[in-house]
Amino acid sequence: MKKQAAAMLAVIILAVLASAIFLGLTSRQTRLDTTTTTEESTQVTENTVQTTEQTKETTTRIDTNPTTTIPLNPDLLAPECKNAADQTLRDNCYRETAIASDNPTICKLISTVEKSDECLKALAQRLEDKNICSHISDQTQSDACYYSIAVSSREVENCNSVKSNSSRLRCLAVVGKNISICNLIADSSTRDWCYYPLALKGSRFADCQYIDEINLRENCMYRYLTENKQDAEKCFSITNVSLQSNCLYEHVRRGKMNPDLCYLIKDAELSANCTATFKS
Repeated sequence: MKKQAAAMLAVIILAVLASAIFLGLTSRQTRLDTTTTTEESTQVTENTVQTTEQTKETTTRIDTNPTTTIPLNPDLLAPECKNAADQTLRDNCYRETAIASDNPTICKLISTVEKSDECLKALAQRLEDKNICSHISDQTQSDACYYSIAVSSREVENCNSVKSNSSRLRCLAVVGKNISICNLIADSSTRDWCYYPLALKGSRFADCQYIDEINLRENCMYRYLTENKQDAEKCFSITNVSLQSNCLYEHVRRGKMNPDLCYLIKDAELSANCTATFKS
């Protein structure tokens, strides 16, 4: 009997121990599940906050992701423009506010693409930020924006953002101060405007002769002789009477030409003024 009682007691003890272990494991799993749920809830909350912050950011700055379609809120971006009498005044207000606050997103509130692009270009130049240029819709204006940033920063690398091949070559030539690159430009007008600034700042008057368009070429010649290196004799290579006359007059005024030669000035009024002013 004693042995049977001892055996039954052992069975009962084992049963109690097994029940306790089972309950402990169940409780531990419950705590783990609760912890996991709490962590997941925290992560969802953090994601919600992050999304809210991102949404808020899109109302104050241009989103660099082109697939973003979150609408701009003019009441948050430029509340001072809300009561403008008409669309033209409202657009002008948006432009002024964008420039004053250095906020390119406000430019996107302007009703016409052309004026919106002009606003973005002006702000990109003001801030010297080529990233703003990428939001300009018109490629010609976008390329002009990149070009101006490259010129102002004097960094040739910025020219690589220009999409048009002719405009990119012009940028590389002007910023890199390499007039020979202009020869590679197929478009005549772009090529002329490539030569123009380089000829004015260069050491050779003959570089102006590369320009095909006569008015731009003679303007280059006049400015070179009056702003860069004076040479009265070369003024006679200018066929435009007004530019030639002013070129000669400037040489007399600066003491680079004998006042007795004022009579060579073809513009009668300017010639008489030259004689009266400088001839003793």
